[in-house]
Amino acid sequence: MPEREKDYSGFLRHMSNSIYIISIFAGFTMTTLVIFITRFSDPSPILIQATLFLLYFLICLFTFLLLYIHVAGFHFMKDIPPLTRGSRMIIFLEVLGVSLFGVVVNLIFVSFNLTGLALASFVMWGVFTILGYVVTKPAMEIREKYSSES
Repeated sequence: MPEREKDYSGFLRHMSNSIYIISIFAGFTMTTLVIFITRFSDPSPILIQATLFLLYFLICLFTFLLLYIHVAGFHFMKDIPPLTRGSRMIIFLEVLGVSLFGVVVNLIFVSFNLTGLALASFVMWGVFTILGYVVTKPAMEIREKYSSES
């Protein structure tokens, strides 16, 4: 590798480790939310709902960070494979899965008759989804630009 080119492999390994750590936190937070909501016979008191909302906020935050770190690496890659129909489908399925992950939690709230919490959580999910799209769009444009050049 020429001297003037920067080597980002260490940074990309760090980002990969961050993805693993945040994934574990998101999984534990989701598990905590489900255990917490099923532990109480009546989860309607405001303190319980506030705790559930905070746990859901953490899930949305971790999911957003996973999505951002996942596409932010395109800024530091020298060779990006071309976008094919198959890779576009994989990206679409990843985004769909992450989006539906947030909807599932809202459906859990609805199933426990916590409609106010479900509505507030749905709004928060929408904000994080839009924020995720806005933040990751430039990285995806970089990927399309560099993959069309090769």
